[in-house]
Order: sequence, then structure tokens, then C-alpha cells
Amino acid sequence: MTQETSSARRGEPLLSVSGLCKRYGAVTVVSDVSFDLAAGEAIGVLGPNGAGKTTLLKMIGGTVAANAGTVTFQGQDLTRLSAEARCRAGLVRTNQVPAPFSLMTVWENALVAASHGGALSRRAAEDRAHEALLRTGLLDRHHSTAGGLSLMGRKRLELSRALACGPKALLLDEIAGGLSDYEVKELIDLIAQIRASGVAIIWIEHIVHALMSSVSRLIALDFGNKIADGAPRDVIESEAFRRAYFGDSIATAELA
Repeated sequence: MTQETSSARRGEPLLSVSGLCKRYGAVTVVSDVSFDLAAGEAIGVLGPNGAGKTTLLKMIGGTVAANAGTVTFQGQDLTRLSAEARCRAGLVRTNQVPAPFSLMTVWENALVAASHGGALSRRAAEDRAHEALLRTGLLDRHHSTAGGLSLMGRKRLELSRALACGPKALLLDEIAGGLSDYEVKELIDLIAQIRASGVAIIWIEHIVHALMSSVSRLIALDFGNKIADGAPRDVIESEAFRRAYFGDSIATAELA
């Protein structure tokens, strides 16, 4: 029996974040944040600018070291492991600003992700890259140079590269930023398909309606503290969320 299967049978969470803290000198950016992510679950993270959202995601993904706390994934403590090791374990993060290899083709970008992030042999990496581009609708652009893609195309490529790594949990950092309403809808549909394939998701986003239509649970942060955690509607209608995100003068009805 594999560790993953054993953990699943015991009902353990896929990902467990416990007491994560990050300080820069006297400034505390994230303070004692804890939550669990179940296999296949989608969690949204909301909060005003400077709330600590991206820092939290970077600590989970391993690109920022925590001052305190632990990150456990599939029963394994990843707290001291590198971002690369976490990626190969199936905990994969996208960049807030897409950062493809701009002079390489779409296909080459996906292949590099599958080979290095997914630690696959050449043939297996080619199969994984093909599948990732097919799922994101970029297969017909596989010969295009990544730097020539539109913003939406680069967002799709960012997802393609993440999928090519073989994620069990996907960490999305404001991936809808800068897109039109129509493109946001396309992105929501794509993320729904990814979730339907069994990939768990943690999604940081300022576009509230994107999260409301995509996740089953919201976590709200303010000044690095977790101030709410629960069903999406309950969180955005909570007093703590309204004070942090909009101020007392904004009525709950305006959030719909």
C-alpha cells in the first residue's frame, strides 16, 4: 500500500498547513495561519492588498521559507523541502505574472515542465506535455513562440506548464488578473475542468465572482491573520470580512 493510498483511507487531508508565520524584521506578513485541503477540494483565498495572500502561497509552494509552522502533503512533512521537491511531489504553483520561456515554443515550455517539474523520461514527458496542452486548448498553438501569445494565451500556458508537472494540488496566484470578463469566464470553465479531473486547488484572487463560482470554501486574510474560513457566501457576508475588505460603509448586498 502506498503512503498516498494509506493516507486517503485514513481520511487524512491531502494538504495540511499548520501555524505558518512569516516575518520580515519587525513586520509580520503572515501570522499563525492553519487550514486543511481535502483531495479534490477547491479553496479560495481573499483579502485586501497586503493581507499576506501571496506570501502564504509562496510558503506553501516552497519559494519563501516560513519562520514557523509546517506544511504536510500526503502525510509527508515538506516544510524543509525545496520548491522543486514539492513540485515533484505534486504540489504545484503558478506564477502571478506568467513567466514562460518566451523564446521557446509553447510545446517546448510544456515539455520542459514535464521533464523537470514532473521528473519524467523523454517519452513520458512528451505524452504529459501533449495532454496538458490539449486540456488547456493550446495544442493547436504548440509551434507558436511563447512570447508571442496574448495575455490569455500566456495564462493558458502557465496552466499547461503546471499541469505538465502532474499536480495533485494546484496553487493559483491571481491567475485571472488583467483578463476581460469573457476571458475570466473561459478561465473559470478551464479551472472547473481541472478540478473535475481530481486536482485540488487553492486559488488566490481579487475577482470575487470568479472564486464564488469555482470554490466550495473561502478563507479570508487581513494583516496576515485568518479572519474567516467557511462556505463562500458565509465568509463574504461576515462582519470581519466586510470590515477588512470594504470598510463598514459597504452593505452586504453590494457584494453580490
